[in-house]
Amino acid sequence: LKGMRIRIGDGLYRMGIGGLHSTEGCSVHVADERYRIFDKDVRGYYPNLILTLKVCPPSMGEAFFLTFSDLVARREVAKLQKEIDRDAGLKTSTVSCFGKLGSKWSTLYFPDGLIHITLTGKLYILMIIECMEASGISVISTNTDGITLRCPVGRENLMNAIISAWEITTSLQMEETEYVALYARDVNSYIAIKKDGSVKQKGAYSFVGSKKSELEINPTNRICVEAVIAKLTQGIDVRLTIGACHDIRKFVTIRKVDGGAKYDDELLGKAVRWYYAKGETRCITYAANGNKVARSQGARPVMELPDRLPDDIDYDWYVSEAESILSDVGA
Repeated sequence: LKGMRIRIGDGLYRMGIGGLHSTEGCSVHVADERYRIFDKDVRGYYPNLILTLKVCPPSMGEAFFLTFSDLVARREVAKLQKEIDRDAGLKTSTVSCFGKLGSKWSTLYFPDGLIHITLTGKLYILMIIECMEASGISVISTNTDGITLRCPVGRENLMNAIISAWEITTSLQMEETEYVALYARDVNSYIAIKKDGSVKQKGAYSFVGSKKSELEINPTNRICVEAVIAKLTQGIDVRLTIGACHDIRKFVTIRKVDGGAKYDDELLGKAVRWYYAKGETRCITYAANGNKVARSQGARPVMELPDRLPDDIDYDWYVSEAESILSDVGA
């Protein structure tokens, strides 16, 4: 399937090892009196495919299916009860079981089962894309376990009927989020404004904004994304948002540097934290070979967070970065 491209309607889709992806680049979609935007995600995509297809590693047989079913059920309860830590832990456990089907070092190794799951899942998503496009409902983005739709006002019932029929056919369920606007750099990085005013960030535009995300990602110039969101949702100039921030943690970048890093002759270790400083022309380098660490030109290390905001923060750099993000997403 490597290199395969599938065209349905105006969309072009590629099939990778793990899932199906659309190939759109920078795009902006805004709901209006003619169209509504819906994001439809398959609930527990890989874990529920394991259950519906009854995939059991030969080394464990039926015992795996019983234990895995229990894990998925417990995760659903934790999610409904909003037990964030428990939900995140059980999600990791269930998704990891899927991943281990492809690891020859794991007791769960079952490559035939892995291909069964991924190929069936991709065909399921292609099925609903084809049905939507044939019904005049555009699919504007697809990423492994869900689709984003641009639905003409008045066809919502038709859209939901298609989804219900698909759920009966596949034994999977979809969850809905309505957007008022979607600003995307590509299929993997976007900012979506939900109907209730909250914001969903993906990929390069994710930041530490919740307890869940604090477990998963390191911060990278969080203030820039916050400024972009304020601009998109409230029309606030990015310079105002950035200038009003007094939290050093929102200005820092954290990056892992294999072999450790140096700043002049100072050894910094393998996990480096920095901010961008006015008048700074130096960069952070790899200790092993002296090569520049990516995007560290003008950076100043801050390995211990100060009690107050440094006086030399280069606000112009952060404003430029925020404006670059706005340009990348077509805003």
